[in-house]
Amino acid sequence: MYFGGMHPGNSSLKIDRYKKIIATVNLNKRVSLYQLEKLLAVSRITVQRDLVELEKRKLLRRFHGGAMSIEYSEDLYDHDLKKSVNVAAKKIIAAKAAQLIKEDSYIGLDSSSTVYYLSETIFAGNVLVLTCCIDSFKNLINRDDIRVVLAGGRMNKKSHTLSGPEIVDMIRKFRFDMIFISAESYIPEIGFFDPHAEEVQVKRALIESANRAVMLIDASKVDANANGIKVCDISEIDFIVTDKPEESGLKKSFNNKIL
Repeated sequence: MYFGGMHPGNSSLKIDRYKKIIATVNLNKRVSLYQLEKLLAVSRITVQRDLVELEKRKLLRRFHGGAMSIEYSEDLYDHDLKKSVNVAAKKIIAAKAAQLIKEDSYIGLDSSSTVYYLSETIFAGNVLVLTCCIDSFKNLINRDDIRVVLAGGRMNKKSHTLSGPEIVDMIRKFRFDMIFISAESYIPEIGFFDPHAEEVQVKRALIESANRAVMLIDASKVDANANGIKVCDISEIDFIVTDKPEESGLKKSFNNKIL
């Protein structure tokens, strides 16, 4: 591994830190600043500076609170790949969530793969659905009893999703009866997190524009050591839908709000 371009004053200790960071990130796919602080026995600001430098060299990708491998960051945006993970759990969650949709309602859907499976599920008709996902839009447009709106924004070709300030502005023009979102992880008693800043902005806009917010999340995403950007607090979610409420520990946090 070559770290050329370092001026003579740079010590071998910095190079050793770089090597440890890259090895750790590649091994674990995603690590937090806290984990790197402990591993390297240095201050947070030192870790942050190292991550900035390594990202400039395209050796990793930073997010708020940590860093991830380049390969993992690309996988996160691959919608077809995400749709193929935990499919059985996602379909169970989608079937439960569909029961919450009532006729004559306004519904908002984010671009997550779990919510995509809701768009495949049969639910009440005569509703208006706004979606941020091109694949979900394709599913819904074939239904004569649903009015579907594809929120305009910047398209990520790999994820088949739309995001950016344009879509946030559009969402804020609506008032939804219920919105359905997902997240990459749930930290018990703290909240829900996702590594993608633009997608978090879309999820936040949906929550703020809805009478009720529903979180769809499979039990595998409950992780006390997770990191990322905070999507929302527990108190902002009206219902949580999961595949294994007892095993995941989610029932303890949400009690009568869980399906």
